[in-house]
Amino acid sequence: MTTSTALDSFLDKWRTRWPEWQVAEPFVPEAQRTLVVAWFSLLQEFDDILNTSGDPMPADAKLAWWGEELRSWSAQRSRHPLGRMLEPVRAPWAELAQTLPDLIEARAVPVDPAQAQ
Repeated sequence: MTTSTALDSFLDKWRTRWPEWQVAEPFVPEAQRTLVVAWFSLLQEFDDILNTSGDPMPADAKLAWWGEELRSWSAQRSRHPLGRMLEPVRAPWAELAQTLPDLIEARAVPVDPAQAQ
């Protein structure tokens, strides 16, 4: 499967953060490896958004953008390089988009330790 330079940069960013992948990669069928790394890269994008310190507004806006992007994947109109790889996979992209606002709530630190439980 051919990848673009933009897509390669996202995939390589994930591979750099998760060097352990080299151990697991042989257990994934070769034809699916790039797709699997694209999925993990997408999850890493969400993780990066949630672990942004400081003003949460830019992170929230980025998460909202991803929600819009995921909904567009259902209609096969991706804009992001990861979308061009993942969008053709039949998956509940719109449903995933609906869950993203829950991530914002999950990022909030409970004031009361009892709330954390």
